[in-house]
This record gives sequence, C-alpha cells and structure tokens, in this order.
Amino acid sequence: MRTKSASSGFLALATGLCLAGTMEVRAGTFATSPASDKAPPVLTEDPAVRSVSENVAIVTWRTDKPSDSRVYFGQALPLARTAGEIEYSIFHSVKLTNLVPETTYSYRVVSVDPMGNQLSGEIRTFTATTDSRAGQTIGPISFVPSTLTVGATTTASATATSGLGVAFSSLAGGVCAVSGSVVTGRAAGTCTVAADQAGNNAYDPAPRVTQDVLVVDAATPAGIPGSRCGPGTVVLSASGATAGHAYKWYEAPSGGTALQTGGASYTTPSLSTTTTFYVSMYDTATSYEGSRTGVTATINLPPAKPTVTPSGTVGVGSGSSVTLTASSGAGYLWSTGATTSSITVSTAGSYWVQVTGTNGCLSSTSDPTIVTGSSTPSATTRIYTVAPCRLFDTRNVSGADAASPALAAGATRTFTIGGRCSIPSSAKSLSVNQTVTGPTAAGELLLYRADLSSAPTASSLSFRAGVTRANNGMLELAHDGSGTFKVFNNSSGTVHLILDVNGYFQ
Repeated sequence: MRTKSASSGFLALATGLCLAGTMEVRAGTFATSPASDKAPPVLTEDPAVRSVSENVAIVTWRTDKPSDSRVYFGQALPLARTAGEIEYSIFHSVKLTNLVPETTYSYRVVSVDPMGNQLSGEIRTFTATTDSRAGQTIGPISFVPSTLTVGATTTASATATSGLGVAFSSLAGGVCAVSGSVVTGRAAGTCTVAADQAGNNAYDPAPRVTQDVLVVDAATPAGIPGSRCGPGTVVLSASGATAGHAYKWYEAPSGGTALQTGGASYTTPSLSTTTTFYVSMYDTATSYEGSRTGVTATINLPPAKPTVTPSGTVGVGSGSSVTLTASSGAGYLWSTGATTSSITVSTAGSYWVQVTGTNGCLSSTSDPTIVTGSSTPSATTRIYTVAPCRLFDTRNVSGADAASPALAAGATRTFTIGGRCSIPSSAKSLSVNQTVTGPTAAGELLLYRADLSSAPTASSLSFRAGVTRANNGMLELAHDGSGTFKVFNNSSGTVHLILDVNGYFQ
C-alpha cells in the first residue's frame, strides 16, 4: 500500500499496517485509538545513522513517549524495504541489513504509540560505509531497596562498559513509573525497567537490558484491642487485609519470631497485666511484610470485695424493716436482684451484694448480712452450721457426692440437695465453698435458685482454661421448698464443679 504527498514524495507503508493514526492493524486484528490520547509521538532526538559493516547500518532516534520503532528505506522512492521493533520505548534503534557498500539510501523513521498515534519523520539519506566504532554492553540492573511497595520508590542502577551514562525507562507504565533512576510503584504487579545506552562517535548503541521488580501492596493493618476482667486470655483482632494478604502476630514491635501466622484473630496466653502485642500484613505470594501495628490486651482488675452495713446478724420485728447499704461502687447487684446502692428488707434471709467498678468488672460477693425475724412474731430465721461436707463433685460417678458428668459448655444443670450432708428440706439458703477444676476454656459459673426463669448476670466464680479456682458464697435455694438450685456454665468448654457446704439458713 502506498500514498503520495506533494510535499514529501512517496510514503511507503508496511503491508497490513495503517499509518493514519486512527487504527493499528497487526496479524489480522485492530483496535481503535481511545479518544483520551490523540497526540502522536514527538522527536526529541533526530534520527542518526552509522554503519557497523559494509552491508549493515543502525538507525537511532528518540521520542517523547513510548512507541514502536520502524524504518522504511530504499535506494529510490518509493521506499520498498522495512525494518523495525514492536517493543515500545522512547529510545529507538533499528538495524538495516543487506546494504550495498558505498551506496546512498533514502529512509524515513516511523513510531506508533500504544494508542495508534503515529510519528512519521521526514525522508533523509545516508551512504552505507564501514563504521569503526566499538561495541558496548550494559551490566545487570540492580535496585536499592530491592523491594517496592505501592507509593514507595527504589533507585535503579546499571553500568555500561563504555562508561557512558545509562538511561532507564518503564516498560509497565501502569505498575511503575521511572524518572531518571528513581522507580515509583503505582500498582501491585510486575514492574519491568529497561536500561539503554545510545552510544556516541566512539561507541555503538548497547543492547537493551531489562530487569523486573515486584510491586506489592502491603499496607499497615488496623488493630482491634481486647479486654477482660481479671487474669486470663484475651482475643485480639486485626483488619485491612485484601486478597492475597494475611497477618502475622508478634510480641515485639520489631524482630523476633511470629507468634501466629495467617489469621486475623489471635488469642493471647493467660495474662495478669495489660500487654501490647503487634500485628503486620504480608503478601502470601512474595512473603513481603509491611510494618507492625500495636494491639493492646487490657486486664481490668475487679473492685475490692464490698461490705454491707449493717453487717453480721440483724433482727427485725413484725411489720418492721432494715435498710442494707453497700460500700461504694459504680454499679450494684444484690442477692434480691436489686441494682441500687441500698435495699430495704423486712423478710428474714441472707442478703449479699456485688459491686461493679468503673471498668465494668464485677467484684466477688460480700459477706452476707443475716436478717432474722419475719412478718409474724412466731417466725424466726437463723443460720445453722454443719461440719464441712461435700455436697456435689461432678468428677465422681458414685458416692454420696456423685454428680458426674462435667458441666457442658453453655449448659444449665439443676441440682437437688435431697438430704445430702444432712441439709433439711426447710433450708432457705446455704453457706458454701464453690470450686471449679479442669476447665477446658475460660468462662464463669452462675449458681442461682432453681425457680428463677433465667440466670442472673452476677458471676459466682470466674475461671480460665486449665486453672483450678475456689470462692466462698451464699447459695439461695428455690422458694418452693424443693431444695434445688441451678448452675449455668458460661463457657465454650467443659468444667468440673465441686460444692462444699458449712452451714444453712432456715
């Protein structure tokens, strides 16, 4: 295909390639040029020709934007021969072969960018002669630092054997950009950097050298702290990882071996004090790891055991009442279910309180205040001590205290006194020592009278995995005279309960 121009003579075009700047045709396919880029490449260095032998010459030029390299040449117009490279670059070098020595040739350089915009240079001439310039090569490209993240930079370096300066360019503009020797990561992917040396009167152009550097996106994760009341394990979390990324957990802000690799959630070892752990994100394909973020596991201390005023044993007569007042706390929970700092009672019984601290933690149970007397002059309520006696032991399948199996995770079980330890059916409440042993997970037990429809919020005894704990307390029995109580295992694991009694109220 050929066109004729009145000002520049004949322009020879390669078969199957339209040079009008609006369409590129290769191997039977075409792509229309986007309207966003219609500017053709511009020469920033005029074409130059040098002979390397009697029948070979090299044409070089430079453009302001990456484009391919083509030369149309011949001994006369129209230019019937073509040579070129389809790789996009701002540095262009095309070898012309099979030349006739001491013969003058006409030539034109053409460069087409990826959008199909075309530069077509003017027709020039050269004479095939022997060039005595020396060859040169470029050593490998290195990067400092050797890794590159999105938005960060690395510096490229390479040396030509001629000692002439090396020019760098990006062959993956969407992934990285090059300015001088500085490479900037634009998006995750493979960045290909090219090194060129165009030569001079003493040296031929060096063959192009390329080197890949992987651009990764390893941002800093967001840490989600955790807390608990009293010693035990704490669950920490992190967020921010995208596809192809995971987390690493550490006990130090730098260095050391990861405590856990992969998951966004991390369960700490048992802690007695507030501790900061650290989490990072890493690329699962390249193992490139970003910086670490601190995540704090807070151990809140429960408030001190509260007191009740008046304390000890208090008598009330028929039609009278007594006001019981708890020591200071941010919140209150009485054995009656009341949540005020004081309660007024006129019924005989055992009354205790727990207080909540400003950190939300619940205290242990106060010593009970025993109120004696009732609404009728003849009724009395008092405490009766018994020799310490084991009521229930879920470890035992037989014997007087048999209560097997262990308490199941998240389950509630009803226990019946049924005359054990000589506790009469008229007993209203018990003075007990409650012990947990063999817990497979952290949690708490709630012991309460069996005629309540649901468990109270006050914990009777909290525990952590693998640790035996005990606590004294008052255990109220069902008001229907059945001598029953319930135990709720607020835990994700099983646990054994041992319950000893040393007194009862009736």
